[in-house]
Amino acid sequence: MSARVSDCLVGLALLCAVLICLAFEAPAALDFPNHYVRLWLIGGGAKISPSLDAFYAIDWSRAGVNIGGDLLVRALALILGPDLPPRLLLAIAVVVPPLGAIVMNRGLFGGGHWWGLAAAALAWQRTALAGFMNFQLAIGLALVAAALETGVWRTSLLVKSLVRAAITCGLLLFHPFGPLMYLCVLMGLSVGAPLRDLLTIAHWRAKAPTLLITAAAVIIPFALVVALVPNPIPPADRLATWGALSPSHVYSVITTGLQTYSSHVDLATLMALVGVASAAMLFGKVEFHAGLVLVGALLLIVSPLAPEQLGGTGWVDRRLPVMGTLILVSAIRPRIPDLRFAVAAAAALLLSVAVRSAVVARAWASADRDERSVEAALGSAPAGARIISAADDPPRLNIAPPGRYLRGQPMYWNFASLALRWRGDFVPNVFTQAGQQPLRVQPRFAPISTPSGGPPSVETLSAPKLTDREYVRLWRQCFQYVLVMNADIAPPADRRQAAPGLQLVNDQGFAVLYRNPSSDWPSCQRAIAAQPAASGGGVRP
Repeated sequence: MSARVSDCLVGLALLCAVLICLAFEAPAALDFPNHYVRLWLIGGGAKISPSLDAFYAIDWSRAGVNIGGDLLVRALALILGPDLPPRLLLAIAVVVPPLGAIVMNRGLFGGGHWWGLAAAALAWQRTALAGFMNFQLAIGLALVAAALETGVWRTSLLVKSLVRAAITCGLLLFHPFGPLMYLCVLMGLSVGAPLRDLLTIAHWRAKAPTLLITAAAVIIPFALVVALVPNPIPPADRLATWGALSPSHVYSVITTGLQTYSSHVDLATLMALVGVASAAMLFGKVEFHAGLVLVGALLLIVSPLAPEQLGGTGWVDRRLPVMGTLILVSAIRPRIPDLRFAVAAAAALLLSVAVRSAVVARAWASADRDERSVEAALGSAPAGARIISAADDPPRLNIAPPGRYLRGQPMYWNFASLALRWRGDFVPNVFTQAGQQPLRVQPRFAPISTPSGGPPSVETLSAPKLTDREYVRLWRQCFQYVLVMNADIAPPADRRQAAPGLQLVNDQGFAVLYRNPSSDWPSCQRAIAAQPAASGGGVRP
């Protein structure tokens, strides 16, 4: 198969992912609806809805890292307006990591190749579907930056170190895992490609100085930036939490880089990747860069041992295998001389890409109906209202429609944030983490907000004093409406009022809106004044 045909197929596969991202107003990628309204404000939405100035303010002085995507949206919005750039950023974030793997593979082995479809199949995976846009952008750009060293430029180690330091600072602008990805790839490249070299102690001794200098060129600027920027690490109640080391959990973590909404499709993708590589070994050969293979494998191996949460950053253990899988795919290239077998291998990978894209499109189309349910329910409240959301999960998740959950993770948590975009409402959990987002809540509403976190359970509304989240403790005095989500499969015990004193306003199945007659602003102010020192938001237990 010619390089031109291969490049066209890979390009079409990535274009398909872009079109899926642009097909929905707010794709149900876990965090994206929340990021969407935040980026919409940054892109000029605040000027379109000036009433939001009472609730939120854009303040770039409080932002340090994790703002690369925000800056891109701000620039794009000057041309495209505030609505399209957030979705365009999601599309870029989905395709940049596989594109980085393709660029690295071309740099290592030369020219286009149908193996690029393997990287395209990884466009849809768990962190992409979680809407971790800055993370996705950072690791993809790290691969592209490291690929430049495979042949585009060659110079002295001193100049390389200075350039690497500058790249590290640029990646840190997007996400702290960007420099980590960059360091891992550089270390793999520095170790060398031949497997036989890695098996000798003399080789490691000879490479030790280079490896130390490479590490220093990334670690030193990283440490300096983290020390200087405001609030680079989100606060948390505990420094770190770990998951269980059960076989099922270990498998789930290691395969994060392949996971979509269907475990069967993900297993088929894994079999296709392994099968193609095995066929190449039988009918041809597999070229590989041993140093990168070693680094990629190590990331997969250590990922189950990494904490699930570190500081205020979640899914730490699941980010590492995404990085490792991309590095592994970029580090190998199957060579199958027989054209028939090569076409069959490419067809298997292309089919995998198509099926995975269809699974995501189906899930997001279903979730889009849930978002329309939220929009319809909110239509019964006056614009500019203060709205708190709540939700429960059913005992069996398999009764949920496609797209409602991803491997047990509720994907609807941030749908209520869209009220800000649709109606100019106040929502307490829009992302406003100091040091990471240039958006803050106005002082008088700050006590009834949280910088991140999912919705409380419906039961918590009946006993708010049992929670450590201040905005939930004050919901009865401060929020005029309660939006209960997931009510079609996990309805409140009493659908007519959800919590004592609430009045049913609009039942749209998935979303049910209740009026809270106990809320008024003077009562809210008195309740805020009576509270002890703020305890912070945290995440849903």
